Amino acid sequence: MYHSFKRNTNISKYFQQQKTVNFGIPSLDNLINGNIQEGSLILIKEDKDSKLHLFIQNIFIAECISNEYEVSIFSRDVEFPCIPDKITENELINEKEEKMVFAWRYNHLNPPITKMKYDLTKKMNLNDKKNFKIFYDTKLLTSTILENIKNVNRNSVISIYSFLSPLWFHFDKISDEEIYKFLFSLRKTIKETKSVCLVSIPSFFKKNIYFNLYFDIIFNLKSFLFTNICPNYSCILNIEKMVPPFGLKENDLDSLKYGILIKRNNMVVEKVVLPPEDIVGVETTSCSTNITNQF
Repeated sequence: MYHSFKRNTNISKYFQQQKTVNFGIPSLDNLINGNIQEGSLILIKEDKDSKLHLFIQNIFIAECISNEYEVSIFSRDVEFPCIPDKITENELINEKEEKMVFAWRYNHLNPPITKMKYDLTKKMNLNDKKNFKIFYDTKLLTSTILENIKNVNRNSVISIYSFLSPLWFHFDKISDEEIYKFLFSLRKTIKETKSVCLVSIPSFFKKNIYFNLYFDIIFNLKSFLFTNICPNYSCILNIEKMVPPFGLKENDLDSLKYGILIKRNNMVVEKVVLPPEDIVGVETTSCSTNITNQF
């Protein structure tokens, strides 16, 4: 029997050969599920009341350095980011010994990995890292960023810290048109070099700029400080966009809002369970339904 539709195995083999980059946060990597492929651009919309985006960016950089990617950081705000160091083997052994002993019927199950391999209280020594470069200047120009990105090797990792922060307007005025031109050129360059780019932006300073067109994955952070909304979480991560570079995979997530828990030396991302909307006037320690209207 003749079939008019034939599966293109060459395309499937191509996607299997694509390199993927991880955040270094197991619970977040499970959520992304390999969507950070070469040519991806990721945007973190910063929380106006905290610096939680720095945790995600620094852990991401630590993961890329450990996996021997060529990493370049650009910033006007952060002179030398605090990249967390790996947890030692002895510390990992001690943690395994302290874990609970499960019943025999659960021994064959492999529990999901939620513990990072990086310690937020320790700083990585970057002096001997040949694959790491930082471009810090309070007068850093967008043209300088693009010029340096074009000169990096293919399959590199780029991270821009707090683009469009107040420092970007203190020394020189960058117009909306220039912002759009830079984002377009950045996207074009990252695609051509098959690199991965992570950018954090305090978008609350530029509410008139539409960033979504230029990024494949967009996270929006909200801490809800000084409120009773989601007090059990350090921050709420809202996924505004998650499209692979070639757009051939649908978003199959059952939720777009996730809570971030930051402990002494670990970060966990978990699904936020909202209470029923018809319950009014009941005070709880869980996330309030007001969270829906806050994003």
